[in-house]
Amino acid sequence: MTKIFSAAALLIMSAAPLMAQYSNPRITAFGGLSFFGGDRAFVSGGEAFQTEYKTSGKIGGRFTVDLTDRWAAEASYSFGGSDLRVIELQAGEPERVYDMRLHQFVANGLYYFAPPDEVWRPFLTFGLGLAHFSPTGDAKALASARFLETDARISSSSKFEINFGGGAERRLTDLLGLRFEIRDHIIGIPRYGLPEEPLNQGGVSYPVSGAIQNWEISAGVVFHLR
Repeated sequence: MTKIFSAAALLIMSAAPLMAQYSNPRITAFGGLSFFGGDRAFVSGGEAFQTEYKTSGKIGGRFTVDLTDRWAAEASYSFGGSDLRVIELQAGEPERVYDMRLHQFVANGLYYFAPPDEVWRPFLTFGLGLAHFSPTGDAKALASARFLETDARISSSSKFEINFGGGAERRLTDLLGLRFEIRDHIIGIPRYGLPEEPLNQGGVSYPVSGAIQNWEISAGVVFHLR
């Protein structure tokens, strides 16, 4: 956990030298809701399963600088839940929920439809990043007793992501503002250290592939640094 937050701090601080070269540097502290689209139905060990991710909260920070009157660059970090729900479709057993934490590190470009001196600045954004899915100790203990049809040793999983969205900034004073945003993160589906296919007869696997979507709706306070 310490390494994760150290990396997040480094990501934000590494953008600080841009303040001397570009204009309107600002930090946004935000919070919001995180919705997932990544349900999977499959058969493992002769049993039918469905997995899905639970809606969760998300908090984070963004560092943004204007490159021109209309274009800006941004580095951001966010933290939230991404709990995995496992449902046995035929057994009639209660679902199992594995507590997961999602850390996202992204770099984005933004296009604003209004110059910096306007009160309202609507924008579009697109970027790339890394999503780090981390099971809690309780999730690892639960999986060691049973994951799908058998026990499994799960671990953290990092996946490449792209994201895009839009929103608006509103200037309140010379130092403060508000920001509202909707983003869609498209992320490679994590398998938590498990192979997609068994490595040997009767071996453990997690037969999912492709990508999941993480829709983010957020609002934040903008702190203008000069």
